[in-house]
Amino acid sequence: AERGRARKAAADECRRERVGRMRERSAELAARAAELRPADDAALVAHILETARGHAGEIFSFLTAGAEPERLALLATLAEKDYLDADPALLEGHLPDRGAGGVCHDDKGDRVVCQDREAWERYVLCPRIGLEHLSAWRPAFPEALPEELARLIADDPRAAWAWLCERMSFSPAEHLAKLVGTPAGALASGEASEVTLRTLFVAACRSLGVPARLAPADGRAE
Repeated sequence: AERGRARKAAADECRRERVGRMRERSAELAARAAELRPADDAALVAHILETARGHAGEIFSFLTAGAEPERLALLATLAEKDYLDADPALLEGHLPDRGAGGVCHDDKGDRVVCQDREAWERYVLCPRIGLEHLSAWRPAFPEALPEELARLIADDPRAAWAWLCERMSFSPAEHLAKLVGTPAGALASGEASEVTLRTLFVAACRSLGVPARLAPADGRAE
């Protein structure tokens, strides 16, 4: 028993030392980020990098790869678990084109500057839609969207949802065999469970600058 307690104490000490080193590394990266991007919210950057733990270097590399304010805005929309494993290249693909930050579509389908910047960040810029595996769907959209679907999303999102429901199918065996779970995978295969279909709809809307989300209460796409 004494030997077991000693091993546990040694393991606990190693864990504390490792966590301490990760925190020191995160603090160093936060200080460097503050120098490279002085306009950023330093407290938010420090929190994100500390939360990323051993993945802080990858998150730092994405954040400091450019001067766009959307880099930090995108990171701020992610779930905290994403900071632990998000691929910088994947995140890079979700950044808007130069000059397109804060742009959405109005009721007529015209591109306009969103009046609500926070809503744009949460419901257009954000690459995470629900509990799905974070994927690079934005580079494939909107070019991959059928023209009719893209038109309906801009003109009548309810009709766009109905259009998708009519044309997508779901076979559990096919779904598993084709590993369909991402928006891009569902669109390419025509296979989508109810959850994946909702995720696909939101991704399609966001790719066109139309704010969309899964409702917190029941997970409906809206």
